[in-house]
Order: sequence, then structure tokens, then C-alpha cells
Amino acid sequence: MTSLNVRSYTVSNSNRFVNQSYAEENGLIATYSDHVTIGVDTTNVYDPKGPGRASVRLTGIPTYTHGLYVLNLAHMPYGCGTWPAFWSLGPDWPSNGEIDIIEGVNINTKNLMSLHTSNNCTTAGANETGILQTSNCFIDKANTGCGVQSVTTSSYGASFNSAGGGVYAMEWTSSAIRVWFFRRTAIPASILANAPNPAKDFGKATANFQGSCTIDDHFAKHNIIFDNTFCGDYAGNSYGSTTCPMVANQTGFESCLEYVAKNPSAFTEAYWSINYLQVYQLSNTSPVSSSSVSLSSVTPVAATASISSLNVALGANTSATEFTSETLYVPSSVATSSIATSLSTYIGPNTVTGM
Repeated sequence: MTSLNVRSYTVSNSNRFVNQSYAEENGLIATYSDHVTIGVDTTNVYDPKGPGRASVRLTGIPTYTHGLYVLNLAHMPYGCGTWPAFWSLGPDWPSNGEIDIIEGVNINTKNLMSLHTSNNCTTAGANETGILQTSNCFIDKANTGCGVQSVTTSSYGASFNSAGGGVYAMEWTSSAIRVWFFRRTAIPASILANAPNPAKDFGKATANFQGSCTIDDHFAKHNIIFDNTFCGDYAGNSYGSTTCPMVANQTGFESCLEYVAKNPSAFTEAYWSINYLQVYQLSNTSPVSSSSVSLSSVTPVAATASISSLNVALGANTSATEFTSETLYVPSSVATSSIATSLSTYIGPNTVTGM
């Protein structure tokens, strides 16, 4: 059974989130005419005891309750010691929930989708193509949340990248939270037409989080997040069970720290290449506000930069059949030099609590 991550524990001293100016100056983030990349330091050797390999965490400032996220991704981070994720998070964790849409570690080939909530939320594992790992979404010292693992080997890591990437979609309503993965060659026509309609052509969800759980009691006001962490409780603790390089007489976690610190050239594939990210709201609800929310007021983020490394365009997409749209990133409509405030680079300590 795949181990679910527990974000409330230490991320480890193998990781260091940097601010935007550092990331830009050192090539960790870049904006092109048709995509954005978010990477890690691939040059420097570090002491395994710290301060850690430079990486980036981006947290969206707009908050969402319900909606459809559509992520067109050309490349995701992978490799020994890596722990990338595309997810969303509510305030006062875990009271307002966490939705992990893309997550994996080391050299995994299958994506893990999971929820982390307060008590009294379970999923039945029905009407989904993935394999239910755990059904109790409550997260505390005894429970790790509920998770579904994809059965598709091209859903994560090297195989995802070699196939040209694909599209992930997450639909969040009052009745369920569902996640789909589509190969590059099998993207639904409604998505290609910029009018996504899950009921029309998405088919059965990869993960269908629905059961004994009142969704609106456990999920609200989420910020969208991209990050790439190293080692930690998830990648570090599972490192020893992989074919990743080991260090003699050390545990998997310590071997992970050693490998990440001393092998910068091993992380040339540890980057996100994002074609676009769109967030749609149900057409029968009020449009979401585009006003910025101070990240410093959103628990548990302690410090932030005020500018983003992703270009942002906010606008309506009236062609959507089932949803109206607020588009977070559209390469064709934003100048490559534009820097907006709808996403912010997280600057945080090496030990992160309550994430």
C-alpha cells in the first residue's frame, strides 16, 4: 500500500524554498511565450545537514470554493529524492481541507491523489478507475488521509514526460471531489474546445472522493499550490525501498538527504513545464473575486514575496458549456515580461508545520 504524505511533519533540511528574485536570477523559474517552467537548483553541492537545495513553492492568492481546475502540463518533476505536488489548501489546516491532485516521490510511475480533512469524512472508493489506498480522509497522528492511486503508468514521472505530458482535471462540487488524468493523445474534445464538460466526455474519474463526507463542511477557500520538495517524511521515508542510490549504513531518509545534497546534476528533470492552468466556476454561482488576499493572513504561511513567477490573466470564458471561467494563466494573452500579483513565491523555514 502506498504511504500517504503527512504535511504537518518536517519537510527536512534537504529543501530550501527561495524568493522570486533568487529564482529568476538562478534560472529556477522562467516564462516563455507558450509555457512556464518551475525548477530547482542543479548546480550547487550542499551540506546534507543544511541549508538545502534551492526550490520554489508557488501559492495562488485567489481563493476558491468549488470549481473545475484544468492543468495542461508538458513536464513534471521526478527523480530520486524529489517530492513534487500540485494541490490546493484551505486555511486553518486541516479544518478547510487539502486536495492533492498530482503527487508522488522518487521514481514513482503512478500518480497519487488524496484528501486530508478534519474528522468525519470518508470515501467509498466507487465509480473510479484508480485503486483506493485508504478511505478515511481524517488526518491526525493515527490517520494519513484518504488516497487513490492511478493505475496508469504514464500518469506520473518519467513515463508522463516521455509521453508528452497530458491534462489533469479536478472537479469540486458539494457532492464530490473528482480527479481525471488524460494522456496527451486522449484529451476530451470539450477541454480542447475551451468548454470543459465533465458530464459530456470526461468519462469515469480516476479518483472519485465521495462517500460519508459532507464536502462543504470540510473544504473551503482554497489556494492553488505548485511545489517541489525533497526527501521529507514521504520521499525520505520511502527512499530506502526504491532502487535510488543508497549510502552505506544509513537509513533511507539519511541516504535521501545525502543524495540530494551532493548530486546537483541529478535534478535536471526536476521541473514543472506548464502550458496553462484554468480555473472554472459553476455557471450558477457568483463569479469568484479577483481581489488579492494577503498570503500572510492565510494559515500557515509565514512569509511571502509580493510578486509572482507565473503570468496571470483574469477574465471570463463565456464559451464554457457547463462552467464560467476565471483563467489564471493563458500564455497567448500575456506578455512574457508581465509579472502580476495573483501568485506568490513562498519563503519559508526548512521545517513547515500545518501544511
